Amino acid sequence: MNLTITILILAAAIAGFFWSMRIAARPADPLKPRMINYNLVMVLAVFIAFVMIIHLINMAGIKTGRY
Repeated sequence: MNLTITILILAAAIAGFFWSMRIAARPADPLKPRMINYNLVMVLAVFIAFVMIIHLINMAGIKTGRY
């Protein structure tokens, strides 16, 4: 992946986290059940952002793995 795609995925993950956080903070409506667990979406967004940050560090030339 090149730098542009990595930054776009990182930005999308951060936006997805804040979007999910905003929806999860709303009070639940008993007549309209939530079909998506937004807390899980937040965890996945943080994981993707973490992986993209590690990828950016590796692209900068800093070795983060064993080999």
